[in-house]
Amino acid sequence: MRPGTRIKQIIPADGWRAVYAGTDEHGVLSLVSDPLIAWALVTDPSEDEYPDSIEPVADVGGYADVIESAALEYMGVLAPGEDIERYRPDAELCAKLGERSRAKREAR
Repeated sequence: MRPGTRIKQIIPADGWRAVYAGTDEHGVLSLVSDPLIAWALVTDPSEDEYPDSIEPVADVGGYADVIESAALEYMGVLAPGEDIERYRPDAELCAKLGERSRAKREAR
């Protein structure tokens, strides 16, 4: 979580999952999901217009933490019974953009 933010309330996220995408050393895309622990009502006093938001909470390295939506691998959440494949088009686009960015850096 960003400095200054705080969790005001949490509720269980039974059946919900966080979706992550990654590529192996051969460039093969995979989607994986991990169970969410809870939903958190988070407040950020530095936000003027909308200081409160609802964020997913997952096990991050053995600690419960709010998932940073800016994390490159994080794609979103799945409701109970939802198919993980709905994230594949977005994951493929992110992988292509990542490849282009990496190629530009290497060309410098």
